[in-house]
Amino acid sequence: MTPDAAVADQGTLLDQVRDLEMRLADYRDTLEAIRRGDADALVVNASADEHRIYTLQSADRPYQVLIEQMQEAAITLSFEGTILYCNRRLSVMLAVPPQRIVGQPLRPFVAQADDATFTRLLRDAVHTATRNELTLNASDGREIPVYLSLSMLREEGTDPVLCGILTDLTEQKQHLKTLAGQ
Repeated sequence: MTPDAAVADQGTLLDQVRDLEMRLADYRDTLEAIRRGDADALVVNASADEHRIYTLQSADRPYQVLIEQMQEAAITLSFEGTILYCNRRLSVMLAVPPQRIVGQPLRPFVAQADDATFTRLLRDAVHTATRNELTLNASDGREIPVYLSLSMLREEGTDPVLCGILTDLTEQKQHLKTLAGQ
C-alpha cells in the first residue's frame, strides 16, 4: 500500500468514525428525550427504503388487546380498593356495565364472609405480591368464586397502584363437585 493510499484509507476511516459518533449522539439524544417524555414517537429504519413509526400507543397496543381479550378479569385498584381500571371480563363476571364499575370500590362485590381476606390482600399487596381465593357477588345474584392475585405497580412520576387478576373458579369448582359425586 502506498503512503497516499494509506492516508486516503485513514481519511475514510476517520469519516466513518465521525459519522458513527454523530449517529450515536443522535441515539443518545433520542433516548434521553424518551426518558424525559419529550418524544412520543420513534421512526425506525427497517431497511434502507422502509421506515416504521412506533408511538407509545402502538407499542402498547398488543398488551391492550391481550388485557381486553383474556379470560381473566384484570383490575387496577387504589390502596383502598377503588377500581381505577377493569377490562371487559370483570364487567361480564359482575353483570355490571364497565362505566358503572370504574371509580367504585370493589369491596361491595366481595362476599361478606371474605371481607377480612380482601382487606388482608389489599394490605399485603403493598409489600409483596399476594393472592387468595374469595367470592364475589354479581349484580344478578350469582356468587362467583375467584382467585385474586394482587401486586403493586410503581412507576416513576406516578402514584403506585395495585394491579390484579381475578380468575373465575366457577367451572373448576363445579368440576370438582362432579368428581366428588355431589
